[in-house]
Amino acid sequence: MKTGALVPVEKISEIMGDALSRAGQAGINKVIVDGFPRELSQAKWLVDAQAQHSRAIDLVVVLEVPRSELQKRLEVRGRLDDTPEVIDERLRIYRSEMYPILSYFTEQGINIVHVDGTGTVGQVHDRIVEELVACHLA
Repeated sequence: MKTGALVPVEKISEIMGDALSRAGQAGINKVIVDGFPRELSQAKWLVDAQAQHSRAIDLVVVLEVPRSELQKRLEVRGRLDDTPEVIDERLRIYRSEMYPILSYFTEQGINIVHVDGTGTVGQVHDRIVEELVACHLA
């Protein structure tokens, strides 16, 4: 965490596979995933695993938040590893990995919406719900 590094890809895919299987066994029809996939290989795994887990990727929501806002939020959080250098490294990793993922999802015909992630939790929630309703998912 101190360096801004992420959990290994293989471990995350294993955890996600287990979670999707458990959700299916519990009869849960819709799943919301936050922070996954983080790498192109995970995105490909997720697309390829749709049939295995009896799931479709109905929508990808991308929250857009300026760096200055992220810095403010992290300062309030107060973790020791939230230094400007670590934050910049996390953002660099995010951008270098997220753009290819979004391109891949687009190539696969998966619907992507970009939502303003600034404001209160309630405001962001309402914007996401508006998109879900517009896509007939809520």
